[in-house]
Amino acid sequence: MSSMSSTLDELWRLTLAELRRQTAVVTFNTWLANSQVVVPACTPTFWVIAVRNEYACDWLSHRFYPVAARAATAVAAQPVSLCFIPRYLTLPTDLTYPPLPLQIG
Repeated sequence: MSSMSSTLDELWRLTLAELRRQTAVVTFNTWLANSQVVVPACTPTFWVIAVRNEYACDWLSHRFYPVAARAATAVAAQPVSLCFIPRYLTLPTDLTYPPLPLQIG
C-alpha cells in the first residue's frame, strides 16, 4: 500500500469516527457505514468516497455535505472537498463484458 493510500485511508477512518460522534446512530449506519475512500481518484484535498448507492450519494451530497466536509477538513488540517459516488462505479473495469461463455471439454 502506498503512503498516500494509507494516509487517505487513515484520514477517512478518522473522519468517519468524528462523524459517528456527531450524528445519530441510524443516520451514520444508513448513509456512511461501509463507505470507503477511492484512493486512485483522490488528491490530498479532493476525496472520492464510495457509498452504497445513488440515493446515498444524493443524500450525502445535498443534505450532509457541509457536516462531512467540515469533519474531513478538521481531520486533514486543510480544506478538503468530497465527492460521493455509488460503490458499483469502483468495480474492476478490466473484465470482459459480457463474460465469455464457459468452454467445457
